[in-house]
Amino acid sequence: MISGPTQDIDTAVRLLRAAGLGAKRIPVACAFHSPVVAGAGERFAEALADKPVRAPEFPVWANRTAAPYPRDPDGVRAELAAQIGAPVAFAAQIEAMYEAGARIFVEAGPGTVLTRLVGQILGDRPHRTVAPEPRPEGGLPGWLDALAQLAVAGVPVRTARLFQGRDAVDALRAPAPARPGWTVDGQLVRTADGALLAGALAPARRVVETTVTTDQPNGTPVDRDALITEFLRSGREMIAAQRDVLLTYFGGTGSPVAPVAPVAPQALPSSEPAFVEAELAAPVVQEEVPAASAEDVGRVVLEIISERTGYPVDMIEPDLDLEADLSIDSIKRAEIAGELAKRLGIAGGAELLDDAELEELTKARTAAAVTAWLAGRVGGGTASGRPEEPAPEPDAAPLGVAPRRFEIRAVELPDVGQQAGSDLAGQRFFLLGDGGGAAAEVAARLDARGAEVVLADQGHVLGAADGTVHAVVYLGALPGPDLPVLPDAFPVVKAALTGGAGRLLAVRAATGAGAVRAAGLDGLFRTAAREYPDVVARVVAVGDVAPAAVAGAVLAELCAPAPEPVPAPASTQAEAGAGAGAPAPLPVVLRAPDGTRRGLDLLPVPLGSLGSTGAGPAGVGTAEAAALGLDRDSVVLLVGGARG
Repeated sequence: MISGPTQDIDTAVRLLRAAGLGAKRIPVACAFHSPVVAGAGERFAEALADKPVRAPEFPVWANRTAAPYPRDPDGVRAELAAQIGAPVAFAAQIEAMYEAGARIFVEAGPGTVLTRLVGQILGDRPHRTVAPEPRPEGGLPGWLDALAQLAVAGVPVRTARLFQGRDAVDALRAPAPARPGWTVDGQLVRTADGALLAGALAPARRVVETTVTTDQPNGTPVDRDALITEFLRSGREMIAAQRDVLLTYFGGTGSPVAPVAPVAPQALPSSEPAFVEAELAAPVVQEEVPAASAEDVGRVVLEIISERTGYPVDMIEPDLDLEADLSIDSIKRAEIAGELAKRLGIAGGAELLDDAELEELTKARTAAAVTAWLAGRVGGGTASGRPEEPAPEPDAAPLGVAPRRFEIRAVELPDVGQQAGSDLAGQRFFLLGDGGGAAAEVAARLDARGAEVVLADQGHVLGAADGTVHAVVYLGALPGPDLPVLPDAFPVVKAALTGGAGRLLAVRAATGAGAVRAAGLDGLFRTAAREYPDVVARVVAVGDVAPAAVAGAVLAELCAPAPEPVPAPASTQAEAGAGAGAPAPLPVVLRAPDGTRRGLDLLPVPLGSLGSTGAGPAGVGTAEAAALGLDRDSVVLLVGGARG
């Protein structure tokens, strides 16, 4: 390690690389602990001369001498001033502390750099390292976790100050309360008085059966509403049971209800023929029906349903299902629709409604849905009663595109060699994680090609202090601890994407426990490739995780040319903005041990018979559900926003 003025260091790095030696700059603010800043030691000694310094209460080891500080105040001042311009003997200091009996090493401050160095120095010798803030977001949980590790290791941890100023009691020494504030029994939580919390789960209630008495002289029940409610409930259960039996018998396909033949009108009696003839001869006058409000439409809907079914109006709630709750089949719904159209003056009645409008109205499942459909058509539009349809604009964009189906499949990729390695000269690479020794091998090969390499921990989050970054190689997903890579790697990847790097490369194992450990990394990089199209983000799955094989795969992928953006289809451009380009299509690359490459790409495939033939005979998809093995107890999970 050399130190000196910035210009001299740049010249030295250039000459060393020209001589075939690996050299890199260390990103530090100043050349501390070197002769360059030795002059600051004298000024620091002058500043300490008039400051009170006490003798250490316990041994404090100096990183310059690898020995404890002197016991007298003057000796402490002299050592503090001398360490500014002197090299750090960290390895010797750790060895001396271990020789003196130290077995637990706590890294004060954020990060795990010193923790990792202590582990490398002591190796397999018994010791424990604790990092209170291993990640930037560690905060208080990381601090408490460190205290717990120290307590388990036998260090006397005094936790009393953690509870000062807080509403907390010592559970071991404080007397138990007469009655706890809350009681938790399984899934139920109750307050001290035994009441359930607002919005919490409640225990199952036993339904009290209603007893209907007929002690009136004329046999009329005392509670008519209770009798009607019980009748409706029994009817729903009976209809549901019959429907299940029929669907099971017909194989779950169902069949449309056969229409009922119309009843021929009967002849009028022959009495008073003169009156009948006069009535028939009178001209028919069509009175104009005034426009009705949504409230009036709702009232008319309930009245007609009551007339056609016999249910009282106050028993028909707007949100009740007409078929499941009121046993109104499609034929009766069509009759109700025609009567509603007549009474509200829509197109002169159902006989003038076209098939599409009649079908749309009969598909309404609740009284509220029927009211909403009718309210938009009452009192407006053309002479026929239908609202005028605006003329379509000649250049209007289509309302949607036909659905398409894609599957992720492996496609062959061209082989790339390392002959383009000269392009890496002068670029600055950050290698995050050791990768089971692969980091050193990758760094050596990049140094040989004139690149500048910075080694960092796999949890290192890039920032402004790291300077210029041309590419980031994440090796933390290679086989290592049994801990999963995500979500800890998310802030690392995010910082690399937003830190100005042009390439982001992650390496994982293609099979085995290493692939399971890196679960989710492929999807994260697919998202990154779409959200950051200017960054070449790629995951490389390798079959051989040996350091030499990993280094060869990394170098080959870094030398691979960046893919050109693929123009997005017209439908996508209409959503994302004209001229938008699709990101690199293959952010996941599978490398075999022989060097062949395959990529995972979304390829269009046929929709299949279910997607191309449409609904079944019943028009509700019953046949499709049966073909997929779905029944009334199945649960279908829809994932993804799909733009609504």
